[in-house]
Amino acid sequence: MSNELRIEIIQDSNGEHVSLDNIPLDAAESLQIFIESLTKLAKTFPDSSDIKLKLENNSIDACLVYKEENKIITNEIDNLLENKSDSNVRIKIFKDIQERINLNGLEYKVILKNQGEEKDLTEKFKGKKFSLRRRKFDKQYAIKFIEGNLFAAGGKSTVNVHLDNVTEGIEYKVACTKPQAKKLNQRLYSKVFLSVIENKKAPNNIEYTYVDDYLKEEIFSEYKNLHSSLINDNSIEKYDLIYNHIIEILNNDEKNNEEIIKIIRLYNNKFIDKGILRTILMTLKPLLRVEEGLLPHYNDLADTMRSRSTTGKI
Repeated sequence: MSNELRIEIIQDSNGEHVSLDNIPLDAAESLQIFIESLTKLAKTFPDSSDIKLKLENNSIDACLVYKEENKIITNEIDNLLENKSDSNVRIKIFKDIQERINLNGLEYKVILKNQGEEKDLTEKFKGKKFSLRRRKFDKQYAIKFIEGNLFAAGGKSTVNVHLDNVTEGIEYKVACTKPQAKKLNQRLYSKVFLSVIENKKAPNNIEYTYVDDYLKEEIFSEYKNLHSSLINDNSIEKYDLIYNHIIEILNNDEKNNEEIIKIIRLYNNKFIDKGILRTILMTLKPLLRVEEGLLPHYNDLADTMRSRSTTGKI
């Protein structure tokens, strides 16, 4: 036995019975739409080999026929009827059928046959419109390294700095604090190098927030390359990379703790790989007593790590 979704054209706009040997043009147009719509619906399913369309003798209808045991189609039709489907393609097909049913004075009947029982869906198609799902855009956060000529800095209530990257043809507006803007303003009309948090709120709505700045291009490139290596490595070896980088700074007399603080600032956020945060914390923990100035930055990073832990522990 098969299940069916059947759309019948009962009467024309004058109340006259219609049949295959007496099809008004508007009824023929409706039948064409229903056949095309049910065909499109069938093709949306991964395996449509067992789905058929049939036309009944002496009546004008389009009927989608599928096996009772095909629960995928059965469940999806139920979801469509209850406005619970996540498929805008299938919802649009139901909307097309619904719009045709409500368009003119023809009389229709929509029947769903499930396990031998028939249910009249006519009022469902004449009633509340099937609604397309709004596509949700999950916010996407990332660390980004940007450069450009600083041409504005400040703001009365909302503070931003503005960079013009002529090569890329992009102007960046970066949110920051007043002290950060004041510091950067000393380099007004000069090329600056920044790390920022990129927040994609929607495909065409991107916000940037200041993380750190770099005086020299070679230092900027060093951190940029380090970060690129970390996020493009899916193995646990990336944790050795950040560990070795910190140890190299500590063992280099020409480098100071400010470079370690820059690493802490760069990764002190709530979206970066927790393994990176944990590696930084565990690497620095034995050094806190001998390395001046690290403790407040370390504690701040530890608080971020705890906030991301279900147990509140590092």
